[in-house]
Amino acid sequence: MEDFAKKRYAPVGRCIYCGSKEELSDEHIIPYSLSGPTVLPDSSCKNCGKITGAVEGIVLREHAMRAVKSGLGFKSRRPKEAPTTSTLRFVKEGKEQTVVLSLSEHPLFLVMLEFSPPQFISNVPYKNGVVARGYRLISFGKNPDKVAKDLETKTITWKQISQPVAFARMVAKIAYAFAVGEKGLDSFEEVFVIPAILGHCDDIGRWVGSQQNEAPKYPGVVHRLSCQVDHGSGIVSVIVHLFSNSDSPSYLVIVGRLKKELIVPDTNCKQAITNRA
Repeated sequence: MEDFAKKRYAPVGRCIYCGSKEELSDEHIIPYSLSGPTVLPDSSCKNCGKITGAVEGIVLREHAMRAVKSGLGFKSRRPKEAPTTSTLRFVKEGKEQTVVLSLSEHPLFLVMLEFSPPQFISNVPYKNGVVARGYRLISFGKNPDKVAKDLETKTITWKQISQPVAFARMVAKIAYAFAVGEKGLDSFEEVFVIPAILGHCDDIGRWVGSQQNEAPKYPGVVHRLSCQVDHGSGIVSVIVHLFSNSDSPSYLVIVGRLKKELIVPDTNCKQAITNRA
């Protein structure tokens, strides 16, 4: 696998979402606050950047996610505001109690949503939004059983607000930006995910869903991306596996279709890109 931190993409020169050439900025493929090191230079205009940034903010500023990011030492644009403690709720002698623990002493839980497969490939009836069929609980930090024992309790609880549509839109943005970096913006005949990423339509579940096959754990790899092309149809898909050093689920994004003249057997190979801790 190739180390994502070492990837350097050429400047795009126009917004990958709307085509504008005004007020361009770099687009982090994996969000900066998830320790995403790699950017698409000159690839997002001011207006589209506000939209994608706001969607990422909904997901990444949620309390549990902030605690995990800080506890794992991820980068922050506002390091002074990064949490250093978190409140843990537990039940003792039939009563709910709370304790404030430093992140080094806190079990860091994160609920990762599991979706139905993208409707594009499942062909099941579809209306809008995205179907969350379950969740995967992943844990970092201190062993929760050890914390419960120290607190003399068998039940500890936490709170996390899940935003399925916002999360799916963020995953789609990661996948699309990565596909542009790997294949080039001009290689696409059609991009399916742009309207949903920008919130212009509510069809994100048509393009984003969980992988049907269980994703393996990749020790030492923080996030993993993989781009592949079906050389029969030219359909470009990307696997997004966040927190791939844990038991987190991975997501499949149907990005778009390549131009016919660029569909060759060689594009069917899979590229795995890693972002190492």
